[in-house]
Amino acid sequence: MEIPCVIRLGPRDFTVTVLDRLVDSDGGKKLDGHIKYSECEIEIDGKLSGQAAKQVVWHEALHGLVVMLGQEMEESKIDALAYGIMQVLRDNEYLR
Repeated sequence: MEIPCVIRLGPRDFTVTVLDRLVDSDGGKKLDGHIKYSECEIEIDGKLSGQAAKQVVWHEALHGLVVMLGQEMEESKIDALAYGIMQVLRDNEYLR
């Protein structure tokens, strides 16, 4: 899977942007990824390897889906699902 330019989550199209360095809104903590709901944008740190970047895209997409469904989910559960989805897609070519 290549990193897509746009991901459709529910009724919205989210632009995926790869940045040289991604930090939180306070400018201090380095982030691997971030979803901006109102801007319909997913930002990914450009220093991530290909596999790590794909997992982060899944992670942020899952955040978006969970929020759109009016639910809450712990960060560790979102991460576990993102890793699990990557594994299933990689191991089952017909699902790609």
